[in-house]
Amino acid sequence: MPVLWVGLPAVRGTKATADMLFLDSLYRDAAGKAGITYVDVWDGFVDEAGRFLQRGPDFEGQPRKLRADDGVFFTRPGARKLAHYVEREITRLLAARSAADRAADRTRDARRQRAARSAGARVRWRDRSCRW
Repeated sequence: MPVLWVGLPAVRGTKATADMLFLDSLYRDAAGKAGITYVDVWDGFVDEAGRFLQRGPDFEGQPRKLRADDGVFFTRPGARKLAHYVEREITRLLAARSAADRAADRTRDARRQRAARSAGARVRWRDRSCRW
């Protein structure tokens, strides 16, 4: 079962942002050591200079208010943007898992075929009757 650790976003205030950066680096390291997928959301909530963004592009690129007036909580568009980062990572993990499952299926199928051939058996294989 994959586990995702969602990183911290920037918050308003220089000291608070520095604290979040420090904690974020600790969390990233801990996730890496534990083999957990870390979802970095920091860049989605700062400007080009790395400063907190109250307003910015939503997940579709439209300018929106992303954070509540307190500079901590998200507005609906901000929460959706955060969720987009997580969704993108889940999709990537599922695609990789699906590819690994398909590879395992091919390996298992090949083993079955070899076993059937060596036994000279008649087997039903993927809805086709085969005789080796």
